[in-house]
Formats: sequence, structure tokens, C-alpha cells
Amino acid sequence: MLYGALGNIFGLFLLSLAAMLGVGLLLKANSRIFTALKTVGTVYLFYLGVQQFISRKKLFGSESSTSNPARSFTSLFKEPFLLSISNPKPILFFTALFPQFITPGVSLPLQFLVLTGIFMFLSLMTLQGYGLASRRMINLLRQPKIATRTSQVVGLCFIGFGVLLLTY
Repeated sequence: MLYGALGNIFGLFLLSLAAMLGVGLLLKANSRIFTALKTVGTVYLFYLGVQQFISRKKLFGSESSTSNPARSFTSLFKEPFLLSISNPKPILFFTALFPQFITPGVSLPLQFLVLTGIFMFLSLMTLQGYGLASRRMINLLRQPKIATRTSQVVGLCFIGFGVLLLTY
């Protein structure tokens, strides 16, 4: 749970760094670059959605909990990181948000670290809250019918997010 959240917020950190370095302005100025990044993100969301939709395994565990190998930090970190980093919209979000809180004459890197640190902390707490809430649902989601339907709904959500990403 924590490793996935760390992957997500590390991706957000890199996107906020890109925004602070001016990539946000470049993306606003050059719609082709933004469209290319958006397309890559959309393809990845479609891939995740279809993969989740056709999955027939249980969401949590198998018939015996000993048959599930432990996933490595890299494995748990990588997917949320790639999902986060492939979405260019946070760059525009940070480009629009941060200037409102920047004080001229004060160290820009320090302000960047403080603003990004606050955002990352709040994101981590939110993601951990989601993780803790999901732990209460594990027994329910171990039931094959419910797990399959939930996987299909999650898959459709990813595909829907991909469609929304293309339309905006």
C-alpha cells in the first residue's frame, strides 16, 4: 500500500519539478507536445483498463494465501509511478497553482520544495486513507463474483479516464 502511494507521489514530484522548470509553459505554448503526452497517457490508461477488465483472478489472494508470491518494492512502485508520470495534466495544474503562492525575491527552489512537499504529504495521506479503507473490504473482494465485477468496473473506469483525457 505504501509503496504504490510512494510511486504515485514520486511521479507527481517529477511533474511538479517539470512545471517549475517551465515545461508547463512549453506545454501551453506547443499543443503538439501536450497532445503527444496526452496520447501516451491515454494509451497507458486503455492498456491498464483492458488488462483489469479481462482479468479473472481474485483481487486479494487466491485459494491459499501461501501461493501468492510477495511483490517487490519495484513492482509495487512502478505501476503507480508510470500512471502518474504519463499524465501531463498535473504539469498544467502545478503551473496554474504554484505562481499564486510564489513570493518574488524569495528563493524559488525553497518555495518549490515547500509547496511540493505539502502537496506530496497531503497526497500520501489521502492515498494511505484509501488503502486503509480498502483493507476493510478484503473479505468481500475475495469472493470471485464480486472481485470479477469490481475488476470490470475498475477497468471501465480506467478506459473512461482515457476517453476523458482524450476529450479535454
